[in-house]
Amino acid sequence: MSPKKKKAKLSESAESNKRSSEAPDSTQKRLKHIVNREEEIKTRKRKNFIMACELVSYRDYFNHRARLLLVCLPSCMTLLCKHHDRNSGNIQQMSSYADESFKTELKNNMWYEALEVCEMCITPTQYLSSDVLKEVVEIILNAHKDECSEYTVKHIIDKSQQILMQNFSTHPPCFMKSLRNCYKNFLTSPMSLKENTFTNRTEFECNKGIMKYCMNRLEHELSFDSTDGPLVDKDEHIPQEMKQSLRGLHWQIEKFEIFELLNRQERIERLFAVLEAVIELLQFDLAIWHSRYTNNLGCHIMRSHKPLMAYVLWSDNVLYTGAVTNNCRQILKIFSYMIHLQYPDSMVKTFALWLNTMVQTFYICEQNSNMDYPNTGKYCTGFANDFYKIISGLPQQSIIRILERIEPTFMRHLIGILHIQKILSIDECCILRILINFIGERQWNSYTHDNTEIIFSKKMFSLPKTVKRKINYLLKKSKTSFPLESTESRTYSRMEPDIKIIKSEASLYHIVHCLYITLDAYLDAYDIQSVQETWSNLNEQLMNESQVIETDTGSILTAHSNYSVTETLIKKYRHILKSIKELEDLFSELKKQGKLPEILNIFQNIKSIFL
Repeated sequence: MSPKKKKAKLSESAESNKRSSEAPDSTQKRLKHIVNREEEIKTRKRKNFIMACELVSYRDYFNHRARLLLVCLPSCMTLLCKHHDRNSGNIQQMSSYADESFKTELKNNMWYEALEVCEMCITPTQYLSSDVLKEVVEIILNAHKDECSEYTVKHIIDKSQQILMQNFSTHPPCFMKSLRNCYKNFLTSPMSLKENTFTNRTEFECNKGIMKYCMNRLEHELSFDSTDGPLVDKDEHIPQEMKQSLRGLHWQIEKFEIFELLNRQERIERLFAVLEAVIELLQFDLAIWHSRYTNNLGCHIMRSHKPLMAYVLWSDNVLYTGAVTNNCRQILKIFSYMIHLQYPDSMVKTFALWLNTMVQTFYICEQNSNMDYPNTGKYCTGFANDFYKIISGLPQQSIIRILERIEPTFMRHLIGILHIQKILSIDECCILRILINFIGERQWNSYTHDNTEIIFSKKMFSLPKTVKRKINYLLKKSKTSFPLESTESRTYSRMEPDIKIIKSEASLYHIVHCLYITLDAYLDAYDIQSVQETWSNLNEQLMNESQVIETDTGSILTAHSNYSVTETLIKKYRHILKSIKELEDLFSELKKQGKLPEILNIFQNIKSIFL
């Protein structure tokens, strides 16, 4: 066997040539790996952006508490609603015996004692009847000072509000048919005519229910024709033989314990006490309704199980669904006129809740309301147009204050755009593009400058907070609503019969203020800051090779299969972020040149633009 031949040793030059030929290959592989990794990261970041948009849109749509400005969610929001839980026992309205006891106390004008009967009847298995609920409202409206009673009128009003709120909280308007019918009748069935008194309630459509009656009364009190003193002259109606006798005293109590004997200030405050208590019922109802119906919302809102707010706005007429009816315009007028007349914030806040609940009810009518939230269409646009017609004739300062108070923010944005289009004489409907053009074309030079500082109103609604002891919170809330017995003299202004507006060119102050309010509302409606933060967090997780957020995201998206986010919304978010970058660059360039007007510095308060 021949010995193995030894391999010839390579020369040093050959060895170095081999290493030099291998070096480019390994470098190329490393570069290719880096490029692939960068491409992968870019791809993942694009996916993360889509995921962030989906997450934020899902969360905002299903955040019923924030959408409806609720202090707490109703107990029937869970799938195991106690009204359908067999273990909860037979839940029914108060007994006939309790009803008779209540009426007896009421007949004797023992207001507080009647309310105590109500309090005992509100239990986990028992709720107040619609007639009793209406009588509690009558107590709020009609109770008068009684020298013989140990309870003041304020005590009576507070107690009445507590009873209403306690009943709504213990038994929210879920889909137990008898309970929903109870609340529907409470809101819309005819009121007592009180024919044995000197009331004029028939002039205010008391036959259409408590809500319509209260709205009509309030609208009248805001008008120029309202009277400061009582609406009925007591002395004129008392017969001579009834003035100086015990029998006459009882006769007077029977005839004159009415709303019309209050002065205007008290009448307004009583009406607001009712409206503040009742709006919570409508908020609860809409929240529960949203949690139960997640598909074909436009069809459900036209059926008998539609939200209670739909009955208030459109009654039983299906053809009116989604239309801006006289009932809708009435609420819009009262809201606008109250702000114009500078009524107390507590009252404005109550009506802002009414407005928000009404807008969210309109939103249900939109064809694709369960995708791409907020997906405003013809119904919200029509609502905004009618709303703007009401406020467009008011002074510019009033329009600003109204814009700041409109809820939800997507409606504030729609109305802000209408006003900006009018004062700037433009057709552009994208607020970011309007502002970019305004700054890029130096349009501020076309308007008069003044040294007026832009002052923003304090936010009326903060982020929802956790409320552990709901009943105690409601009790405290009802006691701090309206100062029904304050010693201070309060005056509530009236609308002038004809508001004469001096037509003048909008000042730079007014234009910039409107631009700011509308832009802030637009970015808030689409929750741009949350999209930016969520996207940043997802990308941070990506760099750390973590999958935690991605897993959570998947579970959230799967849980709400009836809601969808389409490419249309993703494109809108991309457009918004691209426009924000363009706007930020414009600001930076003007700052460097020293040409940025001081008044435009207010836009730096918007965190979504200047992070």
